[in-house]
Amino acid sequence: MRALSDFLAFIIILLIIVGAVIPLFLYLNSIYPQSSNIDYSKLISNEVNGGTVLIYYNASPTKPEIEILKPNSNYTLISVFIQTSVYVNISKNIYGNSKALPLPLIYNFTMPNTIGKMPIYEMPILLEIRAFNTTNFIYMLPNETGIAS
Repeated sequence: MRALSDFLAFIIILLIIVGAVIPLFLYLNSIYPQSSNIDYSKLISNEVNGGTVLIYYNASPTKPEIEILKPNSNYTLISVFIQTSVYVNISKNIYGNSKALPLPLIYNFTMPNTIGKMPIYEMPILLEIRAFNTTNFIYMLPNETGIAS
């Protein structure tokens, strides 16, 4: 008789575990999924707006340039637009100067002094940056750091 009561107690405890603990694990797994989509656009915006990616538009009359300090190699400068009456792509006029700053993750892009007869150092620019297979636009005022849009 003692063995039968021990067996019944074991079955009851087993049913409680199966009936309470396993659904609890399934519930916790459903409200906290293991894999979720990451919003890379928001990540890039946060890194540019006061985060780890520093972009500075040095708008001097003699040598305007864009300086980019980035944490890893995922960030690529795709194109540069200048705001005249409309945005004009001036990417073909910009060249990188890797000898100016020796660190591998600091890039220095020299820009032309004028576009037509208009001095470039007085105008805001718009950078197109690609990171993590996502494209973001960075608005830059002269002699300011970039603001991701």
